[in-house]
Amino acid sequence: MLPHDAPLASNEDENLIIRFDDNLGRQDMETYPGWWRSFLHSVEVAKALGADKIIHIESDAFILSQRLVDFINQTESGWHVLWAQRYKFPETAIQIICRDQFEHLENFKDAHPGLVFPDIAERLLPFSAVHQQFKGDRYSEFKKNRWIFRSRKFDRIPLFERGFFWEPIPADADFVTQTIGRQRVEFRRKG
Repeated sequence: MLPHDAPLASNEDENLIIRFDDNLGRQDMETYPGWWRSFLHSVEVAKALGADKIIHIESDAFILSQRLVDFINQTESGWHVLWAQRYKFPETAIQIICRDQFEHLENFKDAHPGLVFPDIAERLLPFSAVHQQFKGDRYSEFKKNRWIFRSRKFDRIPLFERGFFWEPIPADADFVTQTIGRQRVEFRRKG
């Protein structure tokens, strides 16, 4: 584990975990300086290591299909994100940022030095392409009709934690984001 300001050019370790001294976390739905700081720092890491691209995959996001793996591996230019079908906006939990876009990421970072942003990342980042051909979403948020118990305040009642009340991850999904433990067990059973 390395501090965020450690020199990386001479580092020979293939697996790096970079850590900031303090946890900025998330204050509310639109204020998440911890994510922004880590995400924007990735361009410094990529340049120091001489990387050709940044593949950003959040810890609760999973690639489920070989066709998406192939797309990620074969992409050589541009800034690419996937599409959240239910919410109809770009999904920033999985991004491919190639070397030709590093300057755009740096410019974006320089334009926001205080990690304060007027909107969510999905509406602000300068992607060059949003790919709707891959099937996936934030399935952990999709509930089946629970009649008068639709409110989130009922989510903690054990009865409503059962798989029956939640939409499953489709077998033909290419990716899933914001995954929760219940889904990992469910998907493991399919495989």
